[in-house]
Formats: sequence, C-alpha cells, structure tokens
Amino acid sequence: MFLGEVSLDGSLRAVAGVLPIAAAAQSLGISGLVVPVDNAQEAAVVKELSVYGLESLTEVADFLDRPDQYKPVKLDIESKLGHSRLNYPNLKDVKGQVHARRALEIAAAGGHNLPLSASIKSIKHI
Repeated sequence: MFLGEVSLDGSLRAVAGVLPIAAAAQSLGISGLVVPVDNAQEAAVVKELSVYGLESLTEVADFLDRPDQYKPVKLDIESKLGHSRLNYPNLKDVKGQVHARRALEIAAAGGHNLPLSASIKSIKHI
C-alpha cells in the first residue's frame, strides 16, 4: 500500500492520519506500507506491518524495481516511551475533588482547552 502526497518536484510530503490508516491496512491483511519518510516512525508503531519511509517518487520507483534493497523501518517503542516520561502531576495523584477531576477528564477526552491560573511547575504533589 502507498500513502503520501507527491509535491511538484517529486518529493514525498507527510500526511495526517497515518497511524489509523496503517492500523486499518494491517487489519485488512496488507503486509507492507510505503509512506513519506516523515511519517515512517508513526506508521511503524503498527506491529506486523513492514513500513518503508521514502523521500521521493524516484525512490518509490527504485523501491518497486528493487524492493530487496530497502529495509523496513524498525521502531523500539519501549525506548521512545521511556524517554518521554516526565515527572508531572497526574490525576491519579488527586484525592477527593470528584467533580473537578471529572470535569478535567471530560475536557481532556473532548480535546478542549482549560485555562489555568497557575503554571504547571507550581502544582505540588498531593
């Protein structure tokens, strides 16, 4: 399967929504996905899907001619997640305040913004 946008100069541009498309491709039995290089890490999250990140239409043509010369993108999810953990307060640390916590959860689930009067650094663990 091929996914991406081709610019006028032949380079491949990243597109939005690659992760759900890659997951759908894998569930449909598609074994390989060619995407722009900027989308390769995102698509590689899907297990059992060979993802190839390419930079141009010329490289895609070469890939079709000699696929054995290209290796699929490998992603070590554990190392990516391990480096992104920050030590910020978490809602699991909040004791009580059931209504306020529920409001925060609903706002976050809906992708809504919340005005905060204090910076995140001034919030102390409970």
